[in-house]
Amino acid sequence: MAVLRKKAVKITKVCCIAENNQNLFLTVVDKANGMNIIEQSVLLDKEKEPNVQKILQQFVHSHGLQGEESVYVLPAAAYRLFLIDKPNVPETEIANAAKWLVRDLIDYPIEDAVIDTFEIPSSEQKAKMYLVVIKIALLEGIIKLLEESGLQVQKIAIAETALSTLLMQSIKDEAVALLYVDEKISRLMISKQGAIHMVRDIGEIDLSRQDHWDRLVQGVQRSFEFYQITLAGTRPVRFLLSPEVMKNEGLTKFLNEKLGVAVAALQTPEGLPKMGEEPTLIALSLMGETLQQVNGLIVTRDGK
Repeated sequence: MAVLRKKAVKITKVCCIAENNQNLFLTVVDKANGMNIIEQSVLLDKEKEPNVQKILQQFVHSHGLQGEESVYVLPAAAYRLFLIDKPNVPETEIANAAKWLVRDLIDYPIEDAVIDTFEIPSSEQKAKMYLVVIKIALLEGIIKLLEESGLQVQKIAIAETALSTLLMQSIKDEAVALLYVDEKISRLMISKQGAIHMVRDIGEIDLSRQDHWDRLVQGVQRSFEFYQITLAGTRPVRFLLSPEVMKNEGLTKFLNEKLGVAVAALQTPEGLPKMGEEPTLIALSLMGETLQQVNGLIVTRDGK
């Protein structure tokens, strides 16, 4: 699933890009001669050079990437996800139907939004899908950044599809739950074999405040109940935390005790480059997207 996808005339390399307030994360996948190898993995300090356009242009020029494809991975806080029953309309009309469904759920005019969709595996007769809702202005800014840096736009991806690929690399056949926080937006995702089964917002959580920890646990428990009752899923036995959650030792112990399950850290799989001294959710998301490019994965609506 991609918020936006374009076709390039010829491709030999793909530049994968993500960023947070401190750093610009870049990987380059060389696809020449069908080899598909990670040629570069770079972390650039935005505090030393806050002009992201300038940083990216210099990187593209110095690595000979002019005209090559690019993928930008959105941070989780950049968009909203809504689970709906798949509308009973032709595929070509789903986008219009989706606008009517979410127009009252967002705090800005629907005319200012871009909506994409992806289906999830379901044992029910009624198919379900997620709507990805993002502001047009944000997408246009990213496209401008990429194109003015000399890159073609292959796609703009959401963090969840990238993270599902990363999880599949180390956990092949089991369903796994991942709790992650981007800024103060907390989400729980359940995926299996690279397919997203559920994503559920828990709300704004300040991890530094112990009075928010109970709220976090309650949100996780309600999400598991929703997954079991509404989506007919089986509660995962593997429970991972993003680096930002895991580094809070008090919270990690609290989650162990309250959820009755051993939690573990989301990590970069063996054999892949680590970006930075300490892992971050956005860097791990970028590595998941990089793996999609290396493996030649085309992520369809059901994740297969």
